[in-house]
Amino acid sequence: MATYVFGVSAVWASLTDQAVYIRFNLDIDEETTDDSDIYLMDRSARRVVPFTIEVNMDTVKLNLQEWATPNTAYSLVVQPGIQSVVGDELQNR
Repeated sequence: MATYVFGVSAVWASLTDQAVYIRFNLDIDEETTDDSDIYLMDRSARRVVPFTIEVNMDTVKLNLQEWATPNTAYSLVVQPGIQSVVGDELQNR
């Protein structure tokens, strides 16, 4: 039997969509995903970038409410607590 760990499989940003996408290896339970579990930090200003969240199967889309600033470092934080539709919980790894 194969063993897997529920987690993030890809992350990418789209300047045209003004969004950050996070793909997981299982479909996400939308009820367990909010801005306390996932957020984007502007590291130079030490603040959270405002956004709204959309969940579509295995992908979470952060719709940024302001444009990314050139030459600025950002940190994406994805915390434990998010669950898949089959009840697997994202682990802190």
